[in-house]
Amino acid sequence: MAYTWKKQASSAYGLSLTQLVLNAVMFAEELPEQYEDWMDYQKQTDRRVILLIKEFLDGQDILDEVKALRRQAEKEMNTVISYTDAFLVYEYALNRLERRFCPDMPDVTVKEQELVSQLTAYIFGGEDSNAVNMRIQEVVSQLPVRFTRQKYYSMVKDSLQAYAGAYRDTLDHMMYMLSTGSMTERDCEDDSFQFLNQLLKNLQEISFKTMDADTYHMACGKTQEAGVMLRALADYCQSEAEILNSLYVLCLTREDAMRNVGEEKQAFRILAEFCRICEGREQREPEEWEDQLSGLEEMLESVEGLQEEYYDRYLRLEQPPFSETDESDEAKRSRWVDMLLAGSTFVMPEKQADQSIVKEEDIEEAMKAYIAVMDPVLTSVQKPVARAIMATSLSILPVFFNSAEEIHNYIENSLGSCTDPFEKATCMELLQQIMEN
Repeated sequence: MAYTWKKQASSAYGLSLTQLVLNAVMFAEELPEQYEDWMDYQKQTDRRVILLIKEFLDGQDILDEVKALRRQAEKEMNTVISYTDAFLVYEYALNRLERRFCPDMPDVTVKEQELVSQLTAYIFGGEDSNAVNMRIQEVVSQLPVRFTRQKYYSMVKDSLQAYAGAYRDTLDHMMYMLSTGSMTERDCEDDSFQFLNQLLKNLQEISFKTMDADTYHMACGKTQEAGVMLRALADYCQSEAEILNSLYVLCLTREDAMRNVGEEKQAFRILAEFCRICEGREQREPEEWEDQLSGLEEMLESVEGLQEEYYDRYLRLEQPPFSETDESDEAKRSRWVDMLLAGSTFVMPEKQADQSIVKEEDIEEAMKAYIAVMDPVLTSVQKPVARAIMATSLSILPVFFNSAEEIHNYIENSLGSCTDPFEKATCMELLQQIMEN
């Protein structure tokens, strides 16, 4: 299909309007009967999302508000990710103690040297270099960590050499991913995270050196409790962002799109009903709410198959003729719509990626900044936690080995230097599971 902006706008408008309807109904299905204290962010955001949809139906210009709320949603999701990484660090550290406090676990029968050989063969049994690299990261993430901070920093720096000559935004993204696992990246001024803060504080106050079985099980319960809440928060942020993305595309394409009047009218009817029943959610009795929600779900039959139809139509469009440097309004709208429909929920179309080339001094500066934030963390937390931070961060880095022999020696030394029989047995069991799965 020959490209014109009007054709792109028309397909994108129809697709996004259908997606908005579907996501709005799912959004309604997940609305809580009553908001708990820790759900204040969700309560305020729910109201803003519903109001934005109403204003869109009224023909108001909501683009700036949509952009602002998307930035807030991204910030919220980043905070959720940083908390998730922090609790995963404690889960990792506690997992290594499981055999000490759960004596009924089966023995690990494989010999250490035999496992080293099996792991080396497993890694290089990957179909291609990407598969091999993924297997290396899997294995590294479960090996015991027994090296100094200086050795750790040296390994990180060696790995970052892979970004020399790449675009700067790729290095920045990796440094961000490393920082979320360092337990230094949480911005938690609002009350939404106070409960998680308390759970994390409880874990930080536990002594791994003097831990008994009761304390161990209590700590495991704290990480599980946090996990349930964080999954709910992540799902919510994802759902919110998908609605906002659809509204963003609709704002960008509304003026130029050729619309199917009948389809648009039905979509607007569903969205108007969504707003009507959701605005009084907390005041409705459960039976009344279920009846109204069922009625809303039945209305979806009228849009069945439209999402696939519009998506297929969008994919069949030829590539836009605009260059990456074209800053005309039509070119920017075309690029932004394409990015928003590409599937990356939290992409920021209006944000310019840093396309400068990474030099050696950039890696040096990135490492200095990383050490500046990591050193206070690694020196203040207990050894099992510090080891967990190092292990999880090394597992996301590009491969820092130069040969099969280096990998074999790293696995052998990691297992050999671990003198805690409970931790070693747990690591060996997890490594076996990786190969089996």
